[in-house]
Amino acid sequence: MITTGSKYFFGGAAFAMVAAWVYGWGTGGGLTGVMLFGLLGGVGELTGYTVLVATSALLAGLGTATSILRDADPEHQALAAGLDRAPVVAPSPGSYWPAVGALSFVLLLVGLVASPILFVAGALGGLIVGLEWMITAWSDRATGDAATNRRIRDQLMRPFEVPVFALLGILVIVVSFSRVFLMLEARTTSVIALSLGALVLGVGFFIAYRPHLPKDVIAGLVVLGALVVIGAGIAAAAAGPREIEHHEPEHEEPDESHGAAGLPAGPILLESNP
Repeated sequence: MITTGSKYFFGGAAFAMVAAWVYGWGTGGGLTGVMLFGLLGGVGELTGYTVLVATSALLAGLGTATSILRDADPEHQALAAGLDRAPVVAPSPGSYWPAVGALSFVLLLVGLVASPILFVAGALGGLIVGLEWMITAWSDRATGDAATNRRIRDQLMRPFEVPVFALLGILVIVVSFSRVFLMLEARTTSVIALSLGALVLGVGFFIAYRPHLPKDVIAGLVVLGALVVIGAGIAAAAAGPREIEHHEPEHEEPDESHGAAGLPAGPILLESNP
């Protein structure tokens, strides 16, 4: 029997397949070709058709798995796995990856219009979020102990996270500040740069002298600062850089009464000694 959850997946799979047929036929494919996956005719624009067909297959697979596991019912899960009872899994802790993924998606969209560098940063952020989310979902179910799961995850991902996040953060900060500084006047940029440096130093001292500060507070400050910096960079990129005056070097025009080498104009008479 098809479960309630699997009905949504099967419905999405059917919709994606119909969309693939319509898209293939609308882009020049034959009706028989698009319905038989190109066996007896063309499928039109290949990339879009392939993406839609792959989406349909993925949703159909998820619907089949959901139907077999009976919408994550423990008894049916144990029966499908050949166990007497399903293992007890501790609830997963809160995660920041959904928020980071949303931020990466916003950067991706804004980068399409404002800056290629922001687009690259958003694309890299999306790939990193997908990898981190996958590893977190796996490590949360590695053992029955939450502390052991967290240690397994840190040993696997810390050597990767520190350099990648540092480079990505530097890239976003540099690009955002460069857009802001290019928009403002020279004197204003000096004042803002000094003020931001003092602010960062003050926040660092505050965190250093409060070692028992909750991690959520520190993460909130970092996220707030990142949102302010990225938002300012996006606004400055949309406004465009200020007009910079270019001064052409002045060239002295030669005197019309002299030649090119400063010699008197007209014929030169040579005097001969008798």
